Amino acid sequence: MRCRKSSSTELNQTERLTKQGKTKATEIINCEDLEAFGEKLISQIKALLTVGSTEGEPRKWIKTCQVKKVLTISINTLQTLCDKGTIPFTKIGGILYYEMDAIQKVLRSEAVQTYPFGEVKTVFTKWSKPCFRYA
Repeated sequence: MRCRKSSSTELNQTERLTKQGKTKATEIINCEDLEAFGEKLISQIKALLTVGSTEGEPRKWIKTCQVKKVLTISINTLQTLCDKGTIPFTKIGGILYYEMDAIQKVLRSEAVQTYPFGEVKTVFTKWSKPCFRYA
Protein backbone atom coordinates (compact mmCIF):
# COMPACT_ATOMS: atom_id res chain seq x y z
CA MET A 1 0.00 0.00 0.00
CA ARG A 2 1.40 3.35 -0.96
CA CYS A 3 0.50 6.64 0.62
CA ARG A 4 1.30 9.96 -0.79
CA LYS A 5 3.55 12.17 1.26
CA SER A 6 1.88 14.97 3.11
CA SER A 7 2.91 18.41 2.06
CA SER A 8 4.02 20.97 4.59
CA THR A 9 0.84 23.01 4.02
CA GLU A 10 -1.32 19.98 4.88
CA LEU A 11 0.70 19.39 8.05
CA ASN A 12 0.36 23.05 9.03
CA GLN A 13 -3.40 22.88 8.43
CA THR A 14 -3.66 19.76 10.62
CA GLU A 15 -1.64 21.41 13.36
CA ARG A 16 -3.90 24.48 13.20
CA LEU A 17 -7.05 22.37 13.49
CA THR A 18 -5.55 20.47 16.41
CA LYS A 19 -4.63 23.68 18.21
CA GLN A 20 -8.11 25.11 17.61
CA GLY A 21 -9.63 22.00 19.21
CA LYS A 22 -11.56 20.98 16.11
CA THR A 23 -9.85 17.58 15.95
CA LYS A 24 -8.10 15.53 18.54
CA ALA A 25 -4.49 14.60 18.12
CA THR A 26 -5.41 10.93 18.58
CA GLU A 27 -7.63 11.07 15.49
CA ILE A 28 -4.80 12.01 13.17
CA ILE A 29 -3.45 8.97 11.37
CA ASN A 30 -0.37 9.07 9.24
CA CYS A 31 0.62 6.69 6.46
CA GLU A 32 2.96 4.62 8.62
CA ASP A 33 0.26 4.05 11.25
CA LEU A 34 -2.16 2.89 8.59
CA GLU A 35 0.37 0.50 7.06
CA ALA A 36 1.26 -0.90 10.49
CA PHE A 37 -2.42 -1.42 11.28
CA GLY A 38 -2.95 -3.20 7.96
CA GLU A 39 0.01 -5.52 8.53
CA LYS A 40 -1.12 -6.29 12.08
CA LEU A 41 -4.65 -7.03 10.88
CA ILE A 42 -3.41 -9.33 8.12
CA SER A 43 -1.14 -11.21 10.53
CA GLN A 44 -4.03 -11.69 12.97
CA ILE A 45 -6.28 -13.00 10.19
CA LYS A 46 -3.57 -15.40 9.03
CA ALA A 47 -3.12 -16.64 12.60
CA LEU A 48 -6.85 -17.26 12.93
CA LEU A 49 -6.95 -19.11 9.63
CA THR A 50 -4.05 -21.38 10.52
CA VAL A 51 -5.37 -22.15 14.01
CA GLY A 52 -8.91 -22.76 12.80
CA SER A 53 -7.81 -24.69 9.74
CA THR A 54 -9.31 -28.13 9.29
CA GLU A 55 -7.01 -29.27 6.51
CA GLY A 56 -6.18 -32.91 7.00
CA GLU A 57 -8.97 -33.37 9.51
CA PRO A 58 -12.47 -34.60 8.72
CA ARG A 59 -15.33 -32.20 9.26
CA LYS A 60 -16.96 -32.74 12.60
CA TRP A 61 -20.56 -32.61 11.32
CA ILE A 62 -21.70 -33.76 7.90
CA LYS A 63 -25.02 -33.70 6.06
CA THR A 64 -27.18 -36.58 4.84
CA CYS A 65 -25.84 -36.62 1.28
CA GLN A 66 -22.27 -36.88 2.57
CA VAL A 67 -23.18 -39.72 4.95
CA LYS A 68 -24.74 -41.60 2.06
CA LYS A 69 -21.50 -41.25 0.09
CA VAL A 70 -19.30 -42.28 3.03
CA LEU A 71 -21.36 -45.38 3.79
CA THR A 72 -22.45 -46.00 0.17
CA ILE A 73 -26.04 -46.58 1.23
CA SER A 74 -29.43 -45.32 0.07
CA ILE A 75 -31.53 -42.71 1.83
CA ASN A 76 -33.95 -45.44 2.95
CA THR A 77 -31.17 -47.47 4.55
CA LEU A 78 -29.86 -44.37 6.30
CA GLN A 79 -33.37 -43.61 7.57
CA THR A 80 -33.67 -47.17 8.92
CA LEU A 81 -30.30 -46.90 10.70
CA CYS A 82 -31.39 -43.60 12.26
CA ASP A 83 -34.77 -45.01 13.31
CA LYS A 84 -33.07 -47.98 15.01
CA GLY A 85 -30.68 -45.62 16.79
CA THR A 86 -27.62 -47.11 15.11
CA ILE A 87 -26.52 -43.74 13.73
CA PRO A 88 -27.13 -40.68 15.94
CA PHE A 89 -28.10 -37.40 14.31
CA THR A 90 -29.05 -33.82 15.11
CA LYS A 91 -31.81 -31.95 13.32
CA ILE A 92 -31.49 -28.19 12.92
CA GLY A 93 -34.05 -26.35 10.84
CA GLY A 94 -35.09 -29.43 8.90
CA ILE A 95 -31.51 -30.42 8.02
CA LEU A 96 -30.04 -33.56 9.55
CA TYR A 97 -26.42 -33.43 10.68
CA TYR A 98 -24.36 -36.47 11.60
CA GLU A 99 -21.20 -36.48 13.66
CA MET A 100 -18.34 -38.00 11.67
CA ASP A 101 -16.79 -39.57 14.79
CA ALA A 102 -20.07 -41.38 15.54
CA ILE A 103 -20.26 -42.71 11.98
CA GLN A 104 -16.69 -43.99 12.17
CA LYS A 105 -17.49 -45.58 15.54
CA VAL A 106 -20.48 -47.37 13.97
CA LEU A 107 -18.27 -48.55 11.11
CA ARG A 108 -15.70 -49.94 13.53
CA SER A 109 -18.31 -51.69 15.67
CA GLU A 110 -19.93 -53.29 12.60
CA ALA A 111 -16.61 -54.22 10.96
CA VAL A 112 -15.91 -57.87 10.25
CA GLN A 113 -13.00 -59.01 12.38
CA THR A 114 -12.36 -62.49 10.94
CA TYR A 115 -12.93 -64.17 7.60
CA PRO A 116 -12.86 -67.90 6.66
CA PHE A 117 -9.73 -67.42 4.53
CA GLY A 118 -7.71 -65.82 7.30
CA GLU A 119 -7.63 -62.77 9.48
CA VAL A 120 -8.94 -59.55 7.97
CA LYS A 121 -7.48 -56.13 8.73
CA THR A 122 -9.88 -53.22 8.62
CA VAL A 123 -8.39 -50.15 6.96
CA PHE A 124 -10.18 -46.82 7.36
CA THR A 125 -9.68 -43.64 5.42
CA LYS A 126 -11.13 -40.26 6.26
CA TRP A 127 -14.01 -40.03 3.82
CA SER A 128 -14.35 -43.49 2.35
CA LYS A 129 -15.98 -46.71 3.40
CA PRO A 130 -13.75 -49.21 5.21
CA CYS A 131 -11.59 -51.46 3.09
CA PHE A 132 -10.82 -55.00 4.16
CA ARG A 133 -7.44 -56.57 3.47
CA TYR A 134 -6.25 -60.08 4.20
CA ALA A 135 -3.42 -60.38 6.70
